[in-house]
Amino acid sequence: MSKKKSSPDAPRILRRKKFDPFEAAAKRRYVFAALPLSMEVKRAIADHVRPIRDQMRSFVWLHPSQWQIVVKHFGEMEKSDAERLGNRIQTVISGAIPVEFRGVGANPDLREAQSLWVGIRDSKGGLKNLHRDINDACSSLGFEVEAKRFRPQLPVAHLEQEQRPRPVARELSPVMDVLMNTAVLEELVLYRTEMGRDGLVSVPFRRFPLGSL
Repeated sequence: MSKKKSSPDAPRILRRKKFDPFEAAAKRRYVFAALPLSMEVKRAIADHVRPIRDQMRSFVWLHPSQWQIVVKHFGEMEKSDAERLGNRIQTVISGAIPVEFRGVGANPDLREAQSLWVGIRDSKGGLKNLHRDINDACSSLGFEVEAKRFRPQLPVAHLEQEQRPRPVARELSPVMDVLMNTAVLEELVLYRTEMGRDGLVSVPFRRFPLGSL
């Protein structure tokens, strides 16, 4: 029995290609490495900053979905460069990193605050060592080695563009040294930024498990 030939006008069934995070986008994307936070940690931090958030309406507060600990910014690059970067970072990944989230501070200082952050206590030096190792490893790919001291912080708010820097010591005094939560950071992620419906969004494109303590 012969097979029935399909009509030349019949619709073709197209196979969906495997998703490529760099596909259907501009060739160059801004890339950075960061450590994501669990929902439990985000909820605890949000509960502690909510009272000061209600008092400080001149600041734009980041949504908790945007909270992450940035280890290094790499700038714009093409897909092939991002792949080489990921392969290089893979060579320096080590164990999980215990941290504390304690207190709220301001940049550049409490007298002329332009942004607010939650402090990160890196008592065992895991974040510092990870930053150093990534810095050293990626210098061979042409990325600049950051000379200034690495101070891990979690940005949570920034002034609106029209606002001038202002003193914030009074509003922050109740939470300047409060312990918000502890965590063990178990994953490093390479993100790229792209435009979403509500502005820039960070999209993960490579993940690196950090292993156990």
